[in-house]
Amino acid sequence: MSKFKSYLLFLFLLVFIMSGCTAQREEAEIVSADVSSDAEITEGSTLSGRAEAGEIVKVISKQSGKASEVYVGIGSEVEKGQALLQLDARDLSAGVDAARAKLENDRIAYQSAQDNEKRAKMLKDNGALGIADYENNYLNVLERAKSAVDLAQASLDKAKIAYEDSTVTAPISGTVAEVNVDPGELVNSQIPSIVIINLDEMLVKLYVSEKKINDLEVGQSYKAELDAIQDKLFEGVISSISGAMDDSSKGYLVNISINNPDHLIKDGMFVRVYL
Repeated sequence: MSKFKSYLLFLFLLVFIMSGCTAQREEAEIVSADVSSDAEITEGSTLSGRAEAGEIVKVISKQSGKASEVYVGIGSEVEKGQALLQLDARDLSAGVDAARAKLENDRIAYQSAQDNEKRAKMLKDNGALGIADYENNYLNVLERAKSAVDLAQASLDKAKIAYEDSTVTAPISGTVAEVNVDPGELVNSQIPSIVIINLDEMLVKLYVSEKKINDLEVGQSYKAELDAIQDKLFEGVISSISGAMDDSSKGYLVNISINNPDHLIKDGMFVRVYL
């Protein structure tokens, strides 16, 4: 082979090798750029917070007294209006009976006063009874009897309310998170006896920096995941955005609502939201 042909072959091989290396470098640079970009986006748009129950209600008995029955325990699912605990209501029941009996007696007295007033009025109209005698001994008696009936009815209504309040019911539907009384213990009308949480909708509070806050709007939806629930993404929706910076976090409070119909998310679980 001549020196000239050998030289051409060498140049061809050199160009081929150089072009292959360039392509590999370009491919490697493209892959590296993609990975770096993804990592930057994920890191820059992920915020973490704790899941909180959408509703937390501390149930306080309107009456003080001894608990005769406690119908629920921690973890019980309850419906609004369901009985939670029962106070010893024997005195309250007796109070209702006494108020009802007084009302019946006052009604009888009122009926008698009505009959007497009608007869006295006829006598007054016929001139057989003086006006002062009619007003003092019949009309005024009728009015006092009517007032006694009204007062007795109000007392009975109050006694009934007190008796009904001896049964403590659930103000919302949800899950019982705390039970602070056992049968036989005294129930204080100032201290929560039971705590109910609603897990149907969870709330995640995030603090967003000033660089990101104006990119967010109420109603936007985002993906959320939890370490406690593997291989499942939840959808979160922005429910509110604060317009004032929080001094401690130096961020703006953003509330994310997450539907939780199966109650997989528990109060206090760690949540990551991809904004």
